[in-house]
Amino acid sequence: MPLTKANSITDIFKAFDPSPLDTKEELHQFYVSELNEIRGSDKMKTLALGIRRQIGRGYYKAFVMGHSGVGISTELTRLQDDVSKEVRVLRLSANTDLDPVNFKPFDLILRIALGLAEETAKPIPEGGAGSTLPDDLTQALLDWFHVEKVTLKTQTDNTASANLGASSEGSLWGKLLGISAGVKAEIKRASGRASEIIEYREKNVGQLADLTNRVIDDCNRRLKAETGLEWLVIGDDFDKPGIPEVSIENTFIKYGNILGDLRCHLIMDVPIGLGHSSRAVQLPPQFEGPHNFPDTPVYQKDHSPHKKGRDALRCVIAHRMDPALFDEGQEERLIVASGGNLRDLFTLIVDASTHAELRDAATQRITAADVDRAINSLRKEYRDHLGETAYDVEKPKLEAKLDKLIAVYLGEPESELPGSALYSLLHGKAVQEFNGISWFGVHPLIVDFLSRLDRSELAPFRDPSNDNRLPGGSI
Repeated sequence: MPLTKANSITDIFKAFDPSPLDTKEELHQFYVSELNEIRGSDKMKTLALGIRRQIGRGYYKAFVMGHSGVGISTELTRLQDDVSKEVRVLRLSANTDLDPVNFKPFDLILRIALGLAEETAKPIPEGGAGSTLPDDLTQALLDWFHVEKVTLKTQTDNTASANLGASSEGSLWGKLLGISAGVKAEIKRASGRASEIIEYREKNVGQLADLTNRVIDDCNRRLKAETGLEWLVIGDDFDKPGIPEVSIENTFIKYGNILGDLRCHLIMDVPIGLGHSSRAVQLPPQFEGPHNFPDTPVYQKDHSPHKKGRDALRCVIAHRMDPALFDEGQEERLIVASGGNLRDLFTLIVDASTHAELRDAATQRITAADVDRAINSLRKEYRDHLGETAYDVEKPKLEAKLDKLIAVYLGEPESELPGSALYSLLHGKAVQEFNGISWFGVHPLIVDFLSRLDRSELAPFRDPSNDNRLPGGSI
């Protein structure tokens, strides 16, 4: 359902759907370019330039990261639009094209090979090259699956068994399409496949990567000949919650060099917990980054209001709802409590509107009481995020993290030095990174938590006119 601006409380939940903007029309109507000006740089432009520099001479690869909800998927949609005259895009989602809980690195490689083969076969007006893989390469793919089927001694999963079967009748390309449909379905339901399939593909992942590169080379050659364009693969949603740590490590670290050796332009998102960890140095060197998409600041480094940041977020809200639906001052409170994270801002607005609707179905405005309940709920969530991060080898003690939080709040230069405590706080969104890596700040809802601590170093910063609270928290 297309997004529409909300003019009543009951329509707010539809206008603030957290799904990324994924069409030109939605980008034109709802995207707010001022956010990138406040963030300090437009990372999408950096990625687009990197791709253009490698057209006809190599393959551009980059990792991107950011706190969940910062808008990376929308930025990747902008990238697709920006480079549409240089590349065609195959976009794969960890959530919808893979089984996010059970996928293996070879699943991603298989999806790239099969996806590019099918997309390139589409007519030119539909984004393809209007031709299929040559018979010898199609046969090589069929042989790979045939050897897999013969090698497996038992089939414990009926679905997997059906996936690997193919009719002996029809063209080679028709046979491949039949197998491809089954394999893609199997990949999306990986929890039910036979262990023998997993063992075979893991053992032969190198051979699969070589075959995938042959497919990529052929698809790029035919697409270039017919349209002058090259293929770009975008891997999205690998930073979303719920994907097991072991799946991320296997994909980007253990088998990362296979991704690095694929002969296509490739951009993928990684969890910020991995990008901000001691394991980040183990990411494949063929990739730039991770390029960080920071949040939009709502406070300056000295804890005074960041007017331009708040104005940009106010503009985001105005694109999606009538600001008159807020009681005076309540929009500002939600903006500050979000810490500039778009998904959190959307969550707060929907939560507050839900409380308003439940309180009085005929209500026309979001009140302070509605906002209080929404902020209190998110504050508890942020407090719970102060735990450990799974991606760090070293697990910082709670006292070390509290010391680091206070040092960041006080603006001590040494607080910016990398370490397990800082990595953990960044992963948990307790500490935010603004304007690239120029400065760090404590999230307003965590500043609320610091206000409750009896620490002498915080005493000079307390505001006697505001119950001795620390500036920089929620309002």
